Amino acid sequence: MEYVPPLNGDLEDPDRAYANGSSGVPGSGSIPSARFFNLVQAELIALVEAAGIDLDGEDDAQVAAAVLALIKAGAIGDVPFMAGFGPDGAGADLEVATYGYLVLARAIKLTGMAGYIEAPATGAAVVLDVEANGATIFQTAPQFAAGANAMTAGAFTAGAASLTLAAGTRLTFKVTQVGSSVAGQRIGFTLKGEAG
Repeated sequence: MEYVPPLNGDLEDPDRAYANGSSGVPGSGSIPSARFFNLVQAELIALVEAAGIDLDGEDDAQVAAAVLALIKAGAIGDVPFMAGFGPDGAGADLEVATYGYLVLARAIKLTGMAGYIEAPATGAAVVLDVEANGATIFQTAPQFAAGANAMTAGAFTAGAASLTLAAGTRLTFKVTQVGSSVAGQRIGFTLKGEAG
């Protein structure tokens, strides 16, 4: 997709905005190009078709149906956790502890993870774990090396590229090791997921 400016206005400005016309003042409003309308239609058609819906000129709710279908199909499903925050949202030193617990409402397929620590640990890495019904989901735990903000991703059990968990699975998020000199603060950690 791209921005398509009006055909008139300040032609030197490729980002010129559309303007309303004034009644009784010919040519005072913006003139949209055919390309503008073609792009809008192409984007909306692509969305509807991506949801597996056949185009129907008599149905003016297909875009809404497509968005809902894509969400239901698993366009969302990430599982976020956080640790090392105080009650006011400010940083708090990490401890070896359980920081999150949830029960999955639907089956989910985990395909990866992402993480960031705002105040890195020093002296030793910060190591994370997620348990499913009391057993770790990792063969190699994700961690933040001492002094690093970016996370080194872990590997799911048996080195699998993905892990499918059933509805009702209990997930527990833990910090299992903190920095030895500076513990570290403010971790955001997300399991990337889609419909299972």
